[in-house]
Amino acid sequence: MALIGMAIYRMFFAIISGENLNAILDDFMLVIIFVEVYELLSLYLKEHHVSMRRVAELGMMAIVRKLVITTDFRELGPYLLFGLAALVFALGWVYGKVGDDEPSPHLISDEHTGRLR
Repeated sequence: MALIGMAIYRMFFAIISGENLNAILDDFMLVIIFVEVYELLSLYLKEHHVSMRRVAELGMMAIVRKLVITTDFRELGPYLLFGLAALVFALGWVYGKVGDDEPSPHLISDEHTGRLR
């Protein structure tokens, strides 16, 4: 959490001083990714499972961050760009296929007997 606070503090003074906008946007997206990872970890520690939909969101956010901060796409190369496009497609497919975060009703256990309904 302290790292997130430091990044927000740095972004605030970078905006005021008029630093490079790409660096500010990179820091901002990194903070959003850190917050999402923190939420995923806290959700896992509380409920002992993580939604694949949220993991796919996090992956897409990291790829978008990489594409936004890259100023020259020629330095990435065609194979890396094709790989990123395939990864975005796969994560989008997972995001679309996975339903809501609610568990299926047949997987809810009966509290008294410990058996699945």
